[in-house]
Amino acid sequence: MLYEEKKEFFLAYDAINNMDYPIHLHHYIELVHVIKGKLQMQIGNQKYLITSGQFAVIFPNVFHNYHTISKEDDTFFRITNSYLYLLPPFFKNHFMNYSLNCPVLNKESIHEDVLYAEERLMNLTYNTDTAPLISALLALLLARIFPHLQLCSYSKRPPQDITEQIIAYISNHYTEDLSLTSIANKFGIGKYALSRIFSNVLGVKFFQYLNFLRIDYAEQLLISTDHNVIDIAINCGYQNQQTFNRVFKERCHCTPKEYRDKYTKHFTLSNS
Repeated sequence: MLYEEKKEFFLAYDAINNMDYPIHLHHYIELVHVIKGKLQMQIGNQKYLITSGQFAVIFPNVFHNYHTISKEDDTFFRITNSYLYLLPPFFKNHFMNYSLNCPVLNKESIHEDVLYAEERLMNLTYNTDTAPLISALLALLLARIFPHLQLCSYSKRPPQDITEQIIAYISNHYTEDLSLTSIANKFGIGKYALSRIFSNVLGVKFFQYLNFLRIDYAEQLLISTDHNVIDIAINCGYQNQQTFNRVFKERCHCTPKEYRDKYTKHFTLSNS
């Protein structure tokens, strides 16, 4: 799969709620540090039980999912997302050209510099003033992590099957006008066969999956930008704010404005 550059994006936050996301992929790196609790993840074709102190590294364009198996009052994860734009060339090239044999690090492999960088990143949001500091902290964090990772050339990964190709295509185009029929035609299969792929492999219906990707992106925009709700709705592939608000509330149990206010209240991200 070719790497597709997107807008600059960085987000770091503490997650105390349960995370249950179906198989998906994205174009940014994702770092998941389990401070407390247990998280079942599929990363690529392998499943991992990630427990307190362990650290997962998810490369761009790698399929993964989340399923929290600890209770909410015993759950504390730290999540860091960043597009490759913010990384020094060395790390950017490695993320684009390699995959991981094992993406999970044990507590013993986590240097104190990782914890320091992670803590500082939790208090930063992206803007032109903070970008150099964010890049430096990410570089420090990754410099301590990479010696413990077993890299494999991206070209040696096995070919994608039809399901992976479909998921990758949707991940690249979910903000566009997609339908079950248009995607079925794109891959030369019947729409009922495509529907079964979602039901049997992903465990969700097509539009549930499409809305998951769109609302997940909307959450990121609500947190990391000051765009108004209608612009975010359009950027996420919705034709009108009414539909966006309805779908958002079904998934997040609050309106987009309430979500933005709630996030600010709970995580107190600053711009400095």
